[in-house]
Amino acid sequence: MIYDFEADKIVQNLPNLHSDSVSCLAISNTEMQLISGSHDGSIKVWDLRKFSSTKELSQDDKKPLHDI
Repeated sequence: MIYDFEADKIVQNLPNLHSDSVSCLAISNTEMQLISGSHDGSIKVWDLRKFSSTKELSQDDKKPLHDI
């Protein structure tokens, strides 16, 4: 979910969330993508303009991480 602390309310609920707690976050230099890593073993790339996940890598994926 996206939460606005100043307004004290949820701005947007996100689909396809991680199944376990998020352990790290990073934002792209364009500020249009957010990357989240979770204890469920996955990394997700989020499009902040659409509030949706655009790519997911899991422990089973054999793709190199630099493709993000």
